[in-house]
Amino acid sequence: MRCLICNSIYYEKRDLRTLFRTKPSFRCQSCEKKYLNVCRYETIPIERFLLHRYYFFEEEVQFTIDAFDDHYLLFLQNTLEEILKNGTLIIVESLSDELFQVLDLLKFSHIYVYCLYVLKI
Repeated sequence: MRCLICNSIYYEKRDLRTLFRTKPSFRCQSCEKKYLNVCRYETIPIERFLLHRYYFFEEEVQFTIDAFDDHYLLFLQNTLEEILKNGTLIIVESLSDELFQVLDLLKFSHIYVYCLYVLKI
């Protein structure tokens, strides 16, 4: 397989128990260790509602978001039911000041924003 971050070729170890199982893998082991992604959460009050911001990295990253699709999908599966009941979901690369100003004008529900990295507001 080819790592989506460093573009190197890597191999997954398999044995008889895991030979026919498919496990999505988009990163080599060195990139997995280098770019540990821990989901962070912030709540920002907006007009009459809350903006819930989830982000995966503290600073801007130079690789494609596709490298962490497995983490996004797992996280989205665990929180999607709550989001659909209570608000609106927006997925962006980062939450800029301009986007925050626009979201602040929306006054119809709680807003859940998933970001790859965070820009300080």
